Amino acid sequence: MQHQIDCTSEPTGSFSSLEALEIDPRSFHVFEYQGDRLLFDRATGTTSGLNDLAFTVLQQIQEGTPLPKTMDAISANYPDLDAAGVLLALHDLKQRGFFRFEEAHHATEQDLEYLWNHKPRRIQMLMAEGCNLGCRYCYQWRNGTNQKHTLMPWPVAKQSVDYLVWRSGNRNDLQVTFFGGEPLLNYPMIKRVVNYCKTIEKTSNKQFTFELITNGTLLSEDVVDFIVEHRFLLFISLDGWREMHEYNRPAMDGQGSYDTIVRNAVYANKQYEKHKLPLIKIRANLTNRYHDKKKVSQFFEELGFKLIGIGPIEPLPHGDPSPAALTEEQMDALAEKSEQDLLDVVETLKRREHVGPFEMRKLHQARRPLKKNGTLGVTCGVCRNTTVVDNRGNMYPCHRYGEMQEYVIGHISSGLDRALVMKYYQKINAHTTKDCHDCWIRDYCSGGCAWLLSDKEGNIHHPTKAECTRRRKSMEQRLWLRKDLRENFPGWMERDEETSIDSWDWNEKFAVPEKFSNCTEEEDLAGVQFVQLSSGLNQQNNTASPGCSSCSEASSGSCGCSTSSEEGQFATLVPLTDPSLKNKKE
Repeated sequence: MQHQIDCTSEPTGSFSSLEALEIDPRSFHVFEYQGDRLLFDRATGTTSGLNDLAFTVLQQIQEGTPLPKTMDAISANYPDLDAAGVLLALHDLKQRGFFRFEEAHHATEQDLEYLWNHKPRRIQMLMAEGCNLGCRYCYQWRNGTNQKHTLMPWPVAKQSVDYLVWRSGNRNDLQVTFFGGEPLLNYPMIKRVVNYCKTIEKTSNKQFTFELITNGTLLSEDVVDFIVEHRFLLFISLDGWREMHEYNRPAMDGQGSYDTIVRNAVYANKQYEKHKLPLIKIRANLTNRYHDKKKVSQFFEELGFKLIGIGPIEPLPHGDPSPAALTEEQMDALAEKSEQDLLDVVETLKRREHVGPFEMRKLHQARRPLKKNGTLGVTCGVCRNTTVVDNRGNMYPCHRYGEMQEYVIGHISSGLDRALVMKYYQKINAHTTKDCHDCWIRDYCSGGCAWLLSDKEGNIHHPTKAECTRRRKSMEQRLWLRKDLRENFPGWMERDEETSIDSWDWNEKFAVPEKFSNCTEEEDLAGVQFVQLSSGLNQQNNTASPGCSSCSEASSGSCGCSTSSEEGQFATLVPLTDPSLKNKKE
């Protein structure tokens, strides 16, 4: 459908004057990154490129300058500017769904009921409270359980599986995660649980996947043979090279554990590759003494691992820090280093040179469309897919809360306690609506991991100001990355997530797919079209595709309407929205 933006005519509808055009400065965020000037619209989740004039206008509005004063200042610098055209362009954006600020609200009964009615597919079982390592940062130092040596008994283990089968409803893809402490201290019980699940499979439509999260010390060849036979997902903790690992994760008996874990992990990795099982995930924690993320990732790659997780031990905001936690200054330095490393990876890609799996995985994360959190504060599967059961049958929101009595949310014999679950959700939601209300990444952040913010007395705190600043900077980089990757690797940005991270055939992985190779300019870049808005000095013909108020699409503001390629003086807006929109044709 065709429509004309005529900046010389009187605006129609509710927009009739400068005063009538209201733009809430909290509804968007403009920023500069790597020489690009970008607009992020909160309501639509759209990132757009801006020219100098557009950036200046929106920056003034963002800083709280009233629109009349903004236009007076802009007109002084652009004497030939048709101010009415600028206003009409802003009005047109509002009609497309931009600049809508939505008030944060406390979770409604409907919100909470939705969470409560969720049918989980996973349960986590703390097979052993104790551990044979004395890691300096272990979350269990906060609750004192890492020195206990109690194991989960069969009645609790069986009830846990039965509960998952019942609570999952019609879901048939179930997962049992074996956690600890060190779960392999209770290896016979793990085998018994697996056998029990297999009997359930024979008499129902339920199918089980198993996951083992282990420190690797007890991962003998016999254990590996068993978990390979039953196609376990495997997660091994290893904190880098010998010196780093032995310092971070000393054994309880005073002996080193590095050689044993490396030998076991490498053997398991070879067996998993041999049997074409999902990649083993290797995980390292960065501490205040060792926090070189790039060096750790390179170490793991040299050992042959491709699925690598590395994260810092974060300082807690409520004065109860882990002795191994990084300082705020170290966290800032780590964030800056990680940011620069990722920019270096992008440049390496542009030279068509090899990129390791750890860095490649970061780019995969950046290319995913942004998703808003459905209920503020609930950023993961707490009380649903991350529910954990300890050896006494107590249930907690996730494994990190294990043995923190203020966060018990039920017992496996009777199931989750609705009142306790709702109380927990309301605590998180109250914290985020109060402290995060005006933040421009509110809908995509929600404060992060709730456990990190939880103290022993049951209070949930706000992240530190430094942490909030790091999160906002990280979001700016992610938005810019999506824009830059789309410009330089449009075909790859369109690929589904099955793109392998361990294959480096550039001709296959990063060439524009054949189905896009003959596209016009308007159809390229993943089929997400250019939006060009005129200043009134250059009038444009706009071609709308479904997705905005101009084309009657319900999802206003995220359509990717296109215009001619001649640049208008106000702004050139390039929506970087969900690639699935490429299929929305008239």
